[in-house]
Amino acid sequence: MAVYNEILVGRFNRALQKVFGIKGPPAVPQLAGEISPALPLFWGAEARYLEGWNRFGVAVGVAAGGAGNRAAVRIRNPLNSGVIAVIEKITVQLNLTDAPQLNFGAAVDLGAVITTNTGLDSRGSPSPNIVVSSSGNAGALLGIGIWSGIGAANSTLDVIQTDIQELPLAPQVTATLGNGAYTLYANTLNQGIVVSIWWRERVLEDSEKT
Repeated sequence: MAVYNEILVGRFNRALQKVFGIKGPPAVPQLAGEISPALPLFWGAEARYLEGWNRFGVAVGVAAGGAGNRAAVRIRNPLNSGVIAVIEKITVQLNLTDAPQLNFGAAVDLGAVITTNTGLDSRGSPSPNIVVSSSGNAGALLGIGIWSGIGAANSTLDVIQTDIQELPLAPQVTATLGNGAYTLYANTLNQGIVVSIWWRERVLEDSEKT
């Protein structure tokens, strides 16, 4: 039976134990008399790991795919991954003047998959559950457009500029329902792009799965 005020979500309990150097059983019975923990626990990027988050990042260069082809980069949370992700940063570097577009929704990955060894904190996992993929021939603009920008040749656009604009990315609900992905497209055909993505992910708690 749980102690009064005992933390039953392990990652929060672990964060309190780590930051205060507490050894032994759950920290809250020892803390509650002097300190009353309250959300949010976040106090800096270095503490994400203590809260159960792993951080990842990758810059993906996509070459022009030829006449009639469109370049794109996709980040997808697969069905049954068991993790929740938050996209912290997306930038797109344009080779030519373009109006790139970010769409929500896709059920499969693009041609090339880039995920291995993208971890940003050596204390955490080196490789994510989230899948980043790219293609110089991505075809039609799939999903719902949620952002569009205009940039000159050799310029860089930021999709996310404040923390309130961070994008949550939950797992797909079914194998065919494309609700677990974001795709950044070049609107100009036969143009290469470079997309940089930073994100964090952690295991979903049981209470978050329903």
